[in-house]
This record gives sequence, C-alpha cells and structure tokens, in this order.
Amino acid sequence: MIYGRLLAGAREFIIQAAQPAAVEYGKITDLCDLTSETLKTNPVLLNYAAFSTADNYLYAHTANVIILSQGIALDLGLPREDTRLLSFCAMAHDWGMTEVQELSSKKEYLTDAEFTRVALHSEAGSAKLDTMPDIDSGLKERIKKIVCQVHERVDAKGYPFRLSGKDIDLLAQIIGTADVYEAMTHPRTWREALNPPEVIKLFLEQKSGPVFNLKILKALIHTLSIYPPASLVALSGGEIARVLKPRKGSLTRPLVEILLDAGFAPVQTALLDLYEHPVRDAIARPVSLAELKGKNPEFAAGLESSRWWPEGDE
Repeated sequence: MIYGRLLAGAREFIIQAAQPAAVEYGKITDLCDLTSETLKTNPVLLNYAAFSTADNYLYAHTANVIILSQGIALDLGLPREDTRLLSFCAMAHDWGMTEVQELSSKKEYLTDAEFTRVALHSEAGSAKLDTMPDIDSGLKERIKKIVCQVHERVDAKGYPFRLSGKDIDLLAQIIGTADVYEAMTHPRTWREALNPPEVIKLFLEQKSGPVFNLKILKALIHTLSIYPPASLVALSGGEIARVLKPRKGSLTRPLVEILLDAGFAPVQTALLDLYEHPVRDAIARPVSLAELKGKNPEFAAGLESSRWWPEGDE
C-alpha cells in the first residue's frame, strides 16, 4: 500500500534524526514520487491523510503533510522538480522536533518558556541537513531555507524570524499551510481533533488578517473541498454521513458514506454521490465530534479508534 510505504519511510526518516548522514535525498524523493504520481489519477489517497499514529504523532503527521502539500502543488501546477523538492522538505519540516519530543507529548498547553524551546526546532531541523552527503551545496541551502521557514506566516507573526509575505519561500508557505491543517484536524495529547470543515472555515475567515497565502489556501480548498475527506456532515434528509471523496468542480457535493440516521442511530452503510443526486440530498451542515459523542458516544468512540493507523501495517 502506497500510504503504508510513505508512513514507514517517514518513521525511518524521523528515527534517523540522530544520524542524518545516513539519510539519502534520492531515496526519499523516489518514495515521495509514488504519492505525487498517484494523486494525479487517484485523489482517494487524500483520505489516508486522516490517519494518526499512536506511538509517535510525528510519523503520520509527516506523511500526511507530504500528501497534502503534494495535493496543493498539483493544483498550483508546480513543475515536477519543484514538487520533488517540496516533498523532501515536507518530510524534513519537523525533523528538529525530535529534540523536544517530551514537550510535544505534554498533556497540558505549553508554557511560554516551553513554546520558546519548541520554536527552535525549525533551525535545529535545518542544521541537521548539513550532514547529508548526497545533496549539492546550492540545493542544500534552498532546502535548509525552506525547512527553517515552514512556520513563518505572511502576517509576520510566525517563527523563527517573523518573516512576511514574499520573504517566505513559496514551498515553505505550501508546507506551512498543509502543516497547520493537518495538525488541527488530528488529535493531540492536550486536545481533540477539529472536524475538517471547521478548519477550512477558520482558514477562510482569517479574522485578524491574512495568515496564509490566499493562492495556496485556494489550492488547498480546490484539493480538499469545503468538506474534506473524513468530514462528518448532516444531510438535508437528516442522515449523518462521512465524506469519502471530494468532487472536482464542486466544493459542496462530494461522495459520502451514510453512517447514521437522523436520530444518530447506526444504519446499514450506503454510498451516496451528492453530485450525481443533486435533487435527492445535499449537505445541510457539518457535525462535530462533540455532537456525535453527545448523541452516540459508543459510535463516536469506534469512529475515533478507526482513525489510528494499525501498528505494523506498513
């Protein structure tokens, strides 16, 4: 399975953070080529970006950010070589987090001092790239720059250097957008995941001004739609469904799987293509996990557990 291979590659890459000289640029980009080529004809691969890994969140997070970044790149029409570079940088974007792993698994919010330590991971990850033997110096400097800038924001409120707008490499901006979307839609030790439509809504609002490049946001929404894969939604007929696949050309009529009736009781699952049946049904609203837990806690627990990638299933 392609996702399983990417996940195994991400796990190996992160484990090798202590010995970066053992990492091969060509091996990583060849692996990432599998997902970027697959996305061109089979966007269902995006569904796998809903998974998490229990042993270390960084493994699935890294794999998912690669897939999401590649989806954005595909929509933007980036050249193949730029997509390969983007994919490697997405693999490396949180390499420095291995040095503050104990803070990333804290069950409480970070203190200001702890956040300052975590914010150093961008530069730490960038520095690890110095020892990689198979990248020429010019390319290596570009990679280090991108990895270091992933957490910068166009409003100059990111880190580590508070860069703004065009001062941030475009590839870093793509990875940064994918990184935040992935993090917000997955659980962490101190909070639950947000339903993907909630995150898309927050991205679109950007109430305090632009945080992300609007062109990249548009590409993300083109890729995932308003109701991304794994979204929970209520249909106009009352049923509760899970989004399986966005429809190119329609932001609000994806392929869904009906899971529950209007009373949140389980039903025999059924696929419904909302694009093919515009008269029969439509999405009425998103459904939060909190609402699902309140209405049917047993089903919610099962749904949550199904999002954890099985250990050893690579």
